[in-house]
Amino acid sequence: MDKHNKFSERVFAYTDMLLKTQPNVTTISMEATVMFCLNRTMAWLNKKSDEEVSNLLREARSSGRKLMQKYKDRQQYILDRRRADMQKKQEEMERMREKCRKDLEKYTDEIVYFGLWYKLIRYKRWSLQYQLSKRRKKHASTTALSAKSPETGSK
Repeated sequence: MDKHNKFSERVFAYTDMLLKTQPNVTTISMEATVMFCLNRTMAWLNKKSDEEVSNLLREARSSGRKLMQKYKDRQQYILDRRRADMQKKQEEMERMREKCRKDLEKYTDEIVYFGLWYKLIRYKRWSLQYQLSKRRKKHASTTALSAKSPETGSK
C-alpha cells in the first residue's frame, strides 16, 4: 500500500483536464483515456508485432460494444435506483403529511367536543387560584417578618 496519494492525484488531474477540454465527454470515454495514458498502453503496443497489434485492436473493437452495453445497463440501473429512492421519499413525505393532517383533525375534534372555552375557563380559574395563593404566602411572610422586626417593638 502506498504511503502517498500521488497516483490518485494524477488520475484526478487527467480527469479534470479532460472535463475542461472536452466538457461533453462521457464517463466511459474519459475512463478509457485516463487508463490509456496512465497504463502506458502505447509503449506496450509499440513493443508488439504488427499482426499482434491488429488482432488486439480487432478484439478491442468487438469487446467495445459489449462494454458499451454494460455501461448503458449500469447507467439505467443507477437511474432506476434513483427513481425508486425518490418515489420512496415522496411516499414517506405523503405519509407524514397525512399523519399531520390526522393529528390536526383530532385536535379540532377534541376542541369541538370538549370546547375551547371550557379549557380557557379552567386555565383562568387555576391562574387566579395560583395568584391568590401567592398573595396569601407573601402576606403571611410579611406578617411574620413584621412581627419579628425590632421597629414595631414586639418580641
